[in-house]
Amino acid sequence: MTTASRSAAYHRKRGWMAQVVEAWRGPKRYDLFGIGDVLLLDLATGHKVLIQAYMDTRAERLKHAGMDLSHPTVRAWCLGGDTFVHDVWKRVKPRGKRMRWVCRRTSFSLWSTGKPCVSVDTEPAAGGEQISPHPRAPGSRP
Repeated sequence: MTTASRSAAYHRKRGWMAQVVEAWRGPKRYDLFGIGDVLLLDLATGHKVLIQAYMDTRAERLKHAGMDLSHPTVRAWCLGGDTFVHDVWKRVKPRGKRMRWVCRRTSFSLWSTGKPCVSVDTEPAAGGEQISPHPRAPGSRP
């Protein structure tokens, strides 16, 4: 399972409409607008989230380090009132427990005043936390 499909599955379980939007053409991968792997939609509010999902390795972190509000495409996405998120996946094995996936999320958005808003969530993916800026009860329909 790729990191993009892992992020899409995780967010679908939490009530979002999620779709992997990266495409493979031959040996090369193309992201939506050059920055996003997964697109999330909240049908109730119309809120959109674009996710860049990758593994927590030094090479991947360096490759995606410039994708923040200083990146012109990310800034343009956020100026429309939407959110851009880094989902960084890592497998961890606590002592005496089974191996599991943990996701560290960094969200980028802009306030209505144009000031940047950055938040980091390091909860484990198996914890069932709400990641939506518009929380909805698990299992409820929009």
